[in-house]
Amino acid sequence: MEARIASGVFYKYLANVPGKKSYTVPDGVEEIAEYAFCWGKELEEVILSDSVKKIGSGAFAGCTALKRVRLPDGLKWLYGATFNRCESLERIELPASLQEIGSGAFQGCVSLREVVFPQGLEEIDSSAFSGCRGLERIEFPQGLKEIGSCAFSDCRSLEQIELPPEAKILSSAFSGCTLREVFVPNGVLLDSMAFRKMPDLERIVIDGDNIFRITPYISEIVKEQMEEPTSFFADCPKLREIIFTEKAKIYYNQNGLVLKRNGDLVKVPQACPDPVVAVPEGVRRIYLHAFDACTGIKKIKLPTSLQGLSREHFETCISLSDFEVADGNEYLSVRDGIVYDRDRKKVLLAVVPPEDLVLPDTVISIADHAFEKTSLKHIVLPASLRSIGDCAFKDTPLLTELVLPSSVREIGEQAFNSAGIQRLVISEGVERIGSYAFSRTRIERLDIPAGVKNIGVYAFENCKNLREVRVFAEPKEFLWGAFAQCNALERLYLAGSADGFLLNEFPEKADCVIIAPKVKLPTMPVPIKAKLASGFAAAYEAGETEKGWPRDEYLRYIRSQRKRLFPLALRRQALLRLMLAQKMLRPDDIKELLQNEKCDAEAKAALLEYKSANFPNSDTDELFAQMRAMERAASGQKTVEDFKKEWTFGKRQDGTIIIRLYKGSGPVAEIPERIGKTLVTEIGENLLAAATEKHISVRRVLVPASVRKIAVTAFEGCTELEEIVVHPENTVYRSEGGGLYQGNVLLRVPRGRQGSIAVAEGTVDIAPGALRGCCLEEIVLPATVRSIGERAFEDCEKLRAVAIPAACKVKEWAFKGCRALSQISIGQGAVIDDYAFHALRRKS
Repeated sequence: MEARIASGVFYKYLANVPGKKSYTVPDGVEEIAEYAFCWGKELEEVILSDSVKKIGSGAFAGCTALKRVRLPDGLKWLYGATFNRCESLERIELPASLQEIGSGAFQGCVSLREVVFPQGLEEIDSSAFSGCRGLERIEFPQGLKEIGSCAFSDCRSLEQIELPPEAKILSSAFSGCTLREVFVPNGVLLDSMAFRKMPDLERIVIDGDNIFRITPYISEIVKEQMEEPTSFFADCPKLREIIFTEKAKIYYNQNGLVLKRNGDLVKVPQACPDPVVAVPEGVRRIYLHAFDACTGIKKIKLPTSLQGLSREHFETCISLSDFEVADGNEYLSVRDGIVYDRDRKKVLLAVVPPEDLVLPDTVISIADHAFEKTSLKHIVLPASLRSIGDCAFKDTPLLTELVLPSSVREIGEQAFNSAGIQRLVISEGVERIGSYAFSRTRIERLDIPAGVKNIGVYAFENCKNLREVRVFAEPKEFLWGAFAQCNALERLYLAGSADGFLLNEFPEKADCVIIAPKVKLPTMPVPIKAKLASGFAAAYEAGETEKGWPRDEYLRYIRSQRKRLFPLALRRQALLRLMLAQKMLRPDDIKELLQNEKCDAEAKAALLEYKSANFPNSDTDELFAQMRAMERAASGQKTVEDFKKEWTFGKRQDGTIIIRLYKGSGPVAEIPERIGKTLVTEIGENLLAAATEKHISVRRVLVPASVRKIAVTAFEGCTELEEIVVHPENTVYRSEGGGLYQGNVLLRVPRGRQGSIAVAEGTVDIAPGALRGCCLEEIVLPATVRSIGERAFEDCEKLRAVAIPAACKVKEWAFKGCRALSQISIGQGAVIDDYAFHALRRKS
């Protein structure tokens, strides 16, 4: 049997044997199923009868020897990846009935040299001919309506094209092609990124105002004339001319630049031949990416009409060394290589600032990115300064010292990220320290003053030289990872009860002493308790624990956990001396400590003296062992062996437990807070994999207060899980409406959740894959959502409607495969990535 055929459907080619070069599909077959000939590596020719009306996705994908295919008359659609990677296919004749070529249909057909498109063709989908490196000639039909994203990307032999008069050309449609010149007819809707990454493009002529930002894959294509094209012909290193004809009413050319008649400078060609660019008089605003990768420009002259600019405008102009502002400009001024606003209240940008800089006492703020990647060595900030913008001094490796005046209230995100700062003084006035503000600096010692109210995520992350921190503040918000990877930290002092800081922000690998008299010891995880005990011992030895410390609480803890603390006590002997002074050690303890290879001469002397004074006569090890066995038997607690029947678990490096797999048979998986006396602090990947494999329906997972880390894929593949419930005392995670949250991020909604849900008010981010595969029909997003991650709603096949909040960023593949999605509302200012709504439309 050469093939499996049933009810007019050709399901699978079965004669994939050496020597079988040609195959004719029998008459009467109406449909070629998906992947029917996939990887038929011997076939060189397939003949399809005219009875075939449908060819499924990937039908001939990977048929690397295939050279010839006769497609039947009457075929209307070629589905996705139909001939993907048919590397020997040289020519294809498409039937006159064909209306659409699907996504990736001929992708990777490297031998394909010519394609004849029928006049009735309306759409060429994304990546349809991507990577067809041998394709030399194409002639588009006049009625073609759309050329999809990356449709002809990397067609490196394609030297000439003639665009159809009324088509939409989407993002990167011709990226990587070797075209030298392009003419865009009037009436074409041209995505601003349609011709990006074209290494040989030198000249483009646009016959009208047809530059649009087109977002594909939404049922009704969003078609807004751009206020600011983000990548207007980006990454075209040889582009010297962008010409708009007299038909253009919005755009025009002057001095080789592209401008809008409303006073905007839109684009400077990347290969601009003049090293000095004079921005024409009348320009009020420069688009953010107007000067992208203009590496040859050395000087820019700014007109009197210009109303503002920032360093981001010129971030990739690596040769730029000078600005000139025309006399009479009411908004800008230049002094010592620094561009200010007119009154010098705000530093806008520094191109080549002096190595030693004293800012004038008029400056109130420093703009985002103002000094980023400069060679600044020393700066004196004025007493008038109130705010420092995002990335203002990022990547300034020569800046080694910084004193923030008491006038400063706010330090922006990444303000000093990767600066060379070794000495930092944060004055009392500072209220907010932004995320990553001092990340990757060389700070050695840090004081955080009492006035600080907010410390952002990873604010001091990866400061590898940081050894001592004193926190006098009690911030209302200590966001995640403020001191992550500060593993050289030796001493931490907390004046207030910053419990949240210790639970969420402390670097696990740091071997340090924590002195924190107001922290509630019982609420802390085991590793933190040990560091707190060591800090208490240091304070005890210094005579500082009589007032303000919960002394009895610490002593009880150290006494009960002394054996766990023995390794720490031998490293930090203040703790050992406290145990001896409070007579906490028994004879078996002394024996264990003396036998430890880390017990040095000083510790041995102290232990022997203690034993001599307190246990001079007999060895009572056996008696104490019997007593401990009796205590355990009397407790009635569930044993470790009991837990092993229901869970697979292991030890983390910090001594706490990670839960890896649920082995129970009930519909509710209740994760224990402790196994024996050890806290459970982490949930690993694929928690319910065993239950799924055994067809056990787990409907609910209960997460205890002790858990501090949950793997991204912990609940992956659990198709019947309806609810994740987090203990209300958990300080890292929370649950609402059955979903799992961390701070203002929605991490996961179980796949078994049905109907509709409303995401919690205040949520800012929807994590990647958060609702992937859910059965929800409707979801309500609050106005606070600013980011929807990659694949967040992928394959939510029942989802019918969604409203994207204003100013929200929707990332790639976010709604891929949401085939029922028919109502999409997009708020003002929302940014939709390419492919965000990929594969919404069901082809018929």
